[in-house]
Amino acid sequence: MRIYVSNRNRIYWSDSHLENWKTFSAAVENAIAIAWDSVTDRIYWSDIREKKIFSATRNGTDVKIFIGEGLDITEGIALDWVGRNLYWVDSSLNTIEVANLENPAARALLVHENVSQPRGIAVDPRKGLMFWTDWGQVK
Repeated sequence: MRIYVSNRNRIYWSDSHLENWKTFSAAVENAIAIAWDSVTDRIYWSDIREKKIFSATRNGTDVKIFIGEGLDITEGIALDWVGRNLYWVDSSLNTIEVANLENPAARALLVHENVSQPRGIAVDPRKGLMFWTDWGQVK
């Protein structure tokens, strides 16, 4: 098993014993959120300096921009390996969005009312559940 960790400026990975840390080879500016696609074996991360969501192979090669516009502070991402979607929260725009992994242009705004600074997100695609945290104060 591999464990991936971001410290904002780099993404590292190690074995389950947390020994022999290796550096992800993709250039990372300010990675905040990270997710793995078990189907394509790609890592996805949000970069709040670039204001984009990227993907790369597990070792950090073949970097692609997944979402390149319409983001600000994307602090959480979650991958639905069954429905083939990536979900994210943007704490500056106060939104929760989703895009299809095979066609990122198939993007939808899911929540934009009654949220104020959403931060973390998780999905359980087998049960059709989505969870998120909200650090703001809904008025």
